This record gives sequence, structure tokens and C-alpha cells, in this order.
Amino acid sequence: MTGIKVFGHPASTATRRVLIALHEKDLDFELVHIELKDGEHKKQPFLSRNPFGKIPAFEDGDFKLVESRAITQYIAHEYAEKGNQLLSLGSKSMAILAMGLEIEAHEFDPVASKLGWEQTFKNFFGLTTDQTVVEEEEVKLAKVLDNYEARLGQSKYLACDHFTLVDLHHIPVIQYLLGTPTKKLFDERPRVSAWVADITSRPSSQKPFGKILALEDGDLKLFESRVITQYIAHAYADKGNQLLSFGTKNMAVMAMGIEIEAHEFEPVASKLGWEKIYKLFTWIDHRPSHC
Repeated sequence: MTGIKVFGHPASTATRRVLIALHEKDLDFELVHIELKDGEHKKQPFLSRNPFGKIPAFEDGDFKLVESRAITQYIAHEYAEKGNQLLSLGSKSMAILAMGLEIEAHEFDPVASKLGWEQTFKNFFGLTTDQTVVEEEEVKLAKVLDNYEARLGQSKYLACDHFTLVDLHHIPVIQYLLGTPTKKLFDERPRVSAWVADITSRPSSQKPFGKILALEDGDLKLFESRVITQYIAHAYADKGNQLLSFGTKNMAVMAMGIEIEAHEFEPVASKLGWEKIYKLFTWIDHRPSHC
């Protein structure tokens, strides 16, 4: 498959940073799943894409990149005419945007990532949260957020009055900190709280996974799990267990059931699963940050 490929894990905040940028630009892409718990990112063939063994890796045709923040900047510039504008044009505006990117990468993210590791990842694996570390890092994060509160008094977003890469880069880590006691630091600052609510409710941040190439059968390539299961059921109807219901009325009832599952049951069940289970995985292999 040609086009844009992201090699990463949807639970990785660095991978999610890239996927959100792609969604903001309405770009089609393939997410190639790299299984962190099996150490796939430390082995070939992934090491041929990033010899440092960190996700994500990125391909746009023959062009290859690593480091999530470099990737998002490439996406924003290369596809400037598509989707939402993620840059701020003009010499002074670009300088402010560059400053915001540096602050996020060097002041916000190191502290936020430590807090996520202590309060989310450690708990999931039965490790003990070091409350001393949490308290120390929360003091540091509070200082960063105080600066953000002041900055947000000058513009709607951190770089200017429209959403840019500066805001986007914060989303994955913030989403996970909102499920920890550190959430109070965001809530205590009215402008920061409103900004967080805004950026985390964007459609791009709600659908970070993209399309995973899930089936190849000869020359046929399919996305979307329900399409794939229906293809399997029809193409291999004479093998294994029968998964279809034949006859006009029976097929109609089955089609109705498929639609109900997809549009009534699954969206609700997935949200519950995300809140109660999947969020716990969001810091897998995230220390130190996968840039």
C-alpha cells in the first residue's frame, strides 16, 4: 500500500500526536501496529525505520521521518492547503508558534509525562506511585500552567486565536492526566480549563486510531472490521461455521442487527471500555517520552 503510513501504537502519546495531526488535515493513512509489550520496536524490521527504537516512524511515499513533533510539522507544512490550518503565518506569528512548540516539548511534556507514569502506568502494573515525585512534579506543572493561564488571556489558543500545532501537541498527555488527581491543576485555572475542554473535544482527538490495514486476501485489501467480517462470511461460506442467515427476510433481520450493533451498542460500549480499561494502557512504554 502506498501513501502515508504511521508505524506505532495507538496507546502511545507520541503516536497519537501524529494521528491527531493527520485527522486535522483529513488525510488518509495506514496505521501499522507496533506491539510494544513484545518489544517489536526494539527489533528488525522496525529498527531499520528508526534505529533509536522509538515510535512512531512515518512514511509518506519514499519520504521517511521519525520524532513525532518533526512529523506533525511536516504534515502541517506539506498539506497546508488541506483540512484545518495548523500553522500561524507571518514572521512574528511563526516565532510565537515556534516558542510555544519549544515550551511544550521542554517545559510541559517532561513534567506531564512523569506525572502520567507515576499515576497511570505504575498503577496498572501493580507498581507503587511515588507521591513525593507526584508532589514535586505537580509544583513544576503548576508553574507552567500559570504561564499558560496568562498567555490564554491574550489569545484563545496558546499561539494565536486559532488552533495550531502548539495546542495539538498537548492533547494526548492532557487527555490521560484528566483521569488522575492532577486534573485539579487544570480545573483551578479558568482559562486553562476552558482551553483543555476545547482542544480535547475536537473530533480529531476523539478518533486517533486511523484505519488499520486488517485484511489482505490475494490482491484484495480491506479496511473496517465489519466489512471484513462480512467478506469472510460470504467468501468462505462453505467453510467452518455458518455466519449468515439466508432468505430475504432473514438477511434483512441480520442486516438490521448489524446496524443496531454498529450504531447503538458499540459506540456506548466502546466509550465505557475506553474509560474503564483502555485508558490504563496509555502510558505503555512511554518513559522516557517517545518524542
